[in-house]
Amino acid sequence: MRVLLNEVAPEPDRIAECGRRLQSVSLLTFAPGEEEWHLPSTIVRFLKDSRSPEPTGSGPGAALAAAFGREVARRCAGHGITAVCRVLSSQETHPSPDAPLEAVCETVAGMLGARVCHPVRRTAPRTPMSAIPRLSGGDALRERILYTARDLIVCQDLTGERMLLLDDIRCTGASEAVWRWALTEIGGAHGVTAVSLAQAEGMDPEQDVLDVETEGLRREAQAAAGIHGKAFDIVWLEAPRRVLHHDRRCGSIPGEVLPWWRALGKGTQDCPVCLRPRAGIFRWLTRRPK
Repeated sequence: MRVLLNEVAPEPDRIAECGRRLQSVSLLTFAPGEEEWHLPSTIVRFLKDSRSPEPTGSGPGAALAAAFGREVARRCAGHGITAVCRVLSSQETHPSPDAPLEAVCETVAGMLGARVCHPVRRTAPRTPMSAIPRLSGGDALRERILYTARDLIVCQDLTGERMLLLDDIRCTGASEAVWRWALTEIGGAHGVTAVSLAQAEGMDPEQDVLDVETEGLRREAQAAAGIHGKAFDIVWLEAPRRVLHHDRRCGSIPGEVLPWWRALGKGTQDCPVCLRPRAGIFRWLTRRPK
């Protein structure tokens, strides 16, 4: 079974219906009982920052993936889930085994007695939607849906399956709408529950975000980090609070130090005490041997 989505793209009225469903309810809902939950962005950041060639290995990343897998499984218990899958990143044509969500999928599937499947492929890597200005804004949902659907291929028959879809991107509604449509109306799945491990910035301010108690998950992952527990705490911090120290010896804001080469593009703020972020490392790299 190989169906390219852009050859059977939904009509404009179907796209508009997807938009109304995604933008008019507090917990984003595709259909009764098919909720999308949002977990804090710190989870996604740490899973991605701690990616390793051995996702099932020990360490804080694996512990965090397992902890969140158990949380997702607990919330999905009783939904009759038979198969678990995840969205593809913009650079994946086939699911990468070291993607952060793979470990979460395995944990959730094991606890729910379901199987992990990869029913969708991509024809070629594509530019992320966030890098295309015309796809930004609340009135661009239709364009985002068409952009998402244009290069996806459904390659498995899912007739009768009750699917759990995991997503780890910023919520725009487009990916969730397209994937649910693909899994149900093309793949034949009986229903789809979407769980997003995504940051919720940009959502309607009136929209509720599920309150997930993360301190227990944090403690579990921190314990697994062992001697790297402090590094784990640095990654755990929300981006606006992550301070970029220009001097590694600076202790003005304890515990919130991040080397500049790890901070690029991650929304950090300069330490008010340190100056000139790259001077120290460049002086060290270009020092004359004595």
